[in-house]
Amino acid sequence: MKKVIYGLYALFFVLMVITFYMANKVYDGLVEERYYEKSKKYFKTKKIEEDLGLTLNFDQDMKIGKNIFRVSISKKDGQLHGANTILFIGNIASEKYDRRYPLQEDAPGIYKATVEIPVKGKWLFRLDIENKEIITDRRWTTVIE
Repeated sequence: MKKVIYGLYALFFVLMVITFYMANKVYDGLVEERYYEKSKKYFKTKKIEEDLGLTLNFDQDMKIGKNIFRVSISKKDGQLHGANTILFIGNIASEKYDRRYPLQEDAPGIYKATVEIPVKGKWLFRLDIENKEIITDRRWTTVIE
């Protein structure tokens, strides 16, 4: 009977070691910076977006290598110009490819930047938009083949 109990302890120990190893290996960390502060403002921001009629249209045909990322940001009464826009790109599998790209206003309400996708995989994109009327962001993921 003692051998069975010792065997169960050994099995439990091995399973715990495997569990901790796997949890450490697949941990991606927090994707969102300042998540608590942003969560408090979420519904207020969505109401402002709705009142402004904020819409974003992306030119998103990304591939491995250098890409031109372009976004058109408009509101009910025209284009949203003069905004500070930053694009965050991160590979889901590794933080070493995380990059931030400030977008330049190419024309009123049209922002662009040259971004680089170094490897295939699932990528997280976050576009931060800030001007005198609103501070918001958009997030999405895409698979780059």
